[in-house]
Amino acid sequence: MIFQDREKPKIAPKTNLNDDNVFFQDEFVWGAKRRCAAGFGA
Repeated sequence: MIFQDREKPKIAPKTNLNDDNVFFQDEFVWGAKRRCAAGFGA
């Protein structure tokens, strides 16, 4: 198994009380971005 970690994980929270989703829907939103690749080798 071959694994390439191309970009480290980045977490983006939207927890500010002035954000639209917090104000109107009473929920916090979290997002994550990561790039990687995996495959089988002989």
